[in-house]
Amino acid sequence: MSAISVTSQDEEIIKQKKIANEPVNIISIKTDSNQINFDKPFARTSEWYKGLEIKIENVSDKHISYLALDLVFKRPGNFEAVLPKDKLPFGQIISYGNIENPSDVKIAPKDIITITLDKPRYETLKADLLALGYPKNFKGIEIVVKEVLFTDNTFWNRRVWYKRDTKDSNFFLTELTKVEIMHY
Repeated sequence: MSAISVTSQDEEIIKQKKIANEPVNIISIKTDSNQINFDKPFARTSEWYKGLEIKIENVSDKHISYLALDLVFKRPGNFEAVLPKDKLPFGQIISYGNIENPSDVKIAPKDIITITLDKPRYETLKADLLALGYPKNFKGIEIVVKEVLFTDNTFWNRRVWYKRDTKDSNFFLTELTKVEIMHY
């Protein structure tokens, strides 16, 4: 799971952490106000994530039909402590492709795509964060590769590979488990 963390006072630094078997690579992040480079500080404003664009490369040898990222917004304060339910981080999924109709989109190996937080979703997200008690100029976000669905009916979800159940297409199997597809 590629996790990208952002934290600080008036500047942010995004660091990229890679997982060995991750089938995609986040190669760049841009917003309306910043071209963001990994490990380099950039100015943070209350709307720094407006126009968020994340470029991702398919580094697998398979065609991708669906890709989901999880934007996790950290709460202010001590994140190392066990937090009560009302202080847990808030997450928002942004995706590329259609999990319902996987043949609609194909991202070939080595192809680069852009996932965008469009204006309506940005406005909704901004309102949700304020309603949940986040300050306008919150200090932390993680961008995590959540799941990847391939045209060969395999599925990657945070380090684990699955194969579609031949008896029920709503489920994916590993050697030990059966997992239902979650529709976002």
